[in-house]
Amino acid sequence: MALMFPVVMGITNVTIVAIIWVGGHEISDGTVEIGALSAMISYVMQIMMSVMMASFLAMMAPRATVCAERIGEVLATETSVVRPAEPVGFAGDPATVEFRDAQFRYPGADSAVLDGMTFRVEPGTTTAIIGSTGSGKTTLIGLVPRLIDVTDGAVLVGGTDIRTLDPDALRAEIGLVPQRAYLFSGTVASNVRYGKPDATDDEVWEALRIAQADEFVRAMPQGLDTPIAQGGTTVSGGQRQRLAIARASSADPRSTCSTTRSRRSTWRPMRA
Repeated sequence: MALMFPVVMGITNVTIVAIIWVGGHEISDGTVEIGALSAMISYVMQIMMSVMMASFLAMMAPRATVCAERIGEVLATETSVVRPAEPVGFAGDPATVEFRDAQFRYPGADSAVLDGMTFRVEPGTTTAIIGSTGSGKTTLIGLVPRLIDVTDGAVLVGGTDIRTLDPDALRAEIGLVPQRAYLFSGTVASNVRYGKPDATDDEVWEALRIAQADEFVRAMPQGLDTPIAQGGTTVSGGQRQRLAIARASSADPRSTCSTTRSRRSTWRPMRA
């Protein structure tokens, strides 16, 4: 595969040089016209381009085969997060989160990334998870919406083990903002309404206010109708993060409206 491309290119260039060399002598002898030589070069180039494309396909075929096998392995992998056969409801306030001697170990790892995690987050409080890169902050947050399951211990939301809850009901109570904020092509309003498509303008502005993004949105030329490029490249990193927070807030009006915001528990993974 490493030699195929330079070999094909070398053959192509040598062929053209040979045609020009032989054709030049034929033209000087008067046996061939310049138009015929030009047509010959064009025909040969078309043939060699087809050969080059065929060689590229031959190079890509083994890679495509390996990629297809890996994609097949991913699609055939069964999820470790299993929906309970008979889900139960919340025993208490869903804004209460509790870890009871929780442990998590990645498959094949020598040691657990989280071990003996025991704490409780009460409604109306703010909990910051602080640690160095790779200390398990993102893993810990991923346990709450049950993106992954603990390997030992338990995580309780509303006083109920999340493994006995309906995942849809659990995640409806959680607004999750990923570490790498990503926006979709559209407008400011369409990105914020991604969590709640039927949100009114007032609800959109309320979500922006909670995320402290209303000031710079009002300063934009078109306000809520300001275009946003794919990935949010038309705004700064901080603005992109605040719009992502507003999008998560708009998905749960019960916990973001002014009358119930005091009951909310806020989690902030931070890097030391």
